[in-house]
Amino acid sequence: MSDPATEKQISYIKRLGGDPKSGLSKQAASALIDSLIKSAPATVRQLKRLARLGATVPKNLTKVKADELIEQLEGDRPPEQWQIDEIALLGGTIPKTRRDAMSAIIGLRETASATDTQRARIAELGGSLPDGCTYQRADDLIEGLERDADETEGKPATKEQLARIKKLGGDSGTAINTWRADKYIEELEQKEEDFNTRVDDALEWLFGDPDSRSVMPVKKPSKAVMQKALKYGDNQGWGEGWECKDGATEHDLMSVAVYTIAPELLKQDERPPSLQAPPPRQPRKNGRQIIIPKRTSTPRPLTSTDHHPKGKGCLVPFFLVIGGLSLGVAFMIALSAVLFPEIGDKWNEANQVPEDTARKLADPQH
Repeated sequence: MSDPATEKQISYIKRLGGDPKSGLSKQAASALIDSLIKSAPATVRQLKRLARLGATVPKNLTKVKADELIEQLEGDRPPEQWQIDEIALLGGTIPKTRRDAMSAIIGLRETASATDTQRARIAELGGSLPDGCTYQRADDLIEGLERDADETEGKPATKEQLARIKKLGGDSGTAINTWRADKYIEELEQKEEDFNTRVDDALEWLFGDPDSRSVMPVKKPSKAVMQKALKYGDNQGWGEGWECKDGATEHDLMSVAVYTIAPELLKQDERPPSLQAPPPRQPRKNGRQIIIPKRTSTPRPLTSTDHHPKGKGCLVPFFLVIGGLSLGVAFMIALSAVLFPEIGDKWNEANQVPEDTARKLADPQH
């Protein structure tokens, strides 16, 4: 059963003009508040602010739209004095609006060099400014050193903090005091959350459906095995996001990683995966492997029945080519005679043997 709405939620709903029903749940109250905020009319304070900014207030203006309009009009106003001073300090050009001035300040903080005032403050706090330090980096250093010097935040890290850091796989030596320990724990927790997301995504991408699992030589691993497999690939230097690289490479990489961590997950009749090209798979017959002998690198010469090498085998193709060309020429001549009879007559006249010559050839005495 859902928790009932809090008194704070009930009060806020009434201030927004809503009517909270009896037995309203906490979740339903949150949804009602969101709905009321989107549809609630602009407040008197908002309307006065818009009037000072010289705006024309449209009818039925809601609270949300009023906030957006105020922000737009405020951004169009000339820069405030502190914005002008900071831009001048950082060596920038003063823009015409507050919105552009804020954008300029953000950019200049990341590119401008640290000032002499910052250098002096860092030295006063016992720190040192690295070469090429930017204004923003110097500001962050000053804030950290001031927190280190604080009586409360500068106290040594607690046992609970150190234990948490160790559990997250961090270096407890980094946590020199309570505030830095909290910051370090937050970073480690975010890193762990991102890594767990990688684990879930890899399992879904490579083992999420039967088709995906069928192309893998290993069975679907557990989350614990996948965590180790991802760390293995990272340590091998396979690159960021190697488990979902290009739709093909990750299958080979993940197969090797999972098999390395958990060889018992290798499917039956599958070879151990390797990043090298495997030898060709031998066909099977009746469950038994058929061994195909390898061909020798140098072919044996053809031999006759008397075991002497045959030397005329290479002439066979030659005679076949000559015969084919002869047939082709004869066919073309016959085709020309049919299609062009005048050419055939001239050919016969040119090749006709004279009558006296024919008699001489027929007479045996000649």
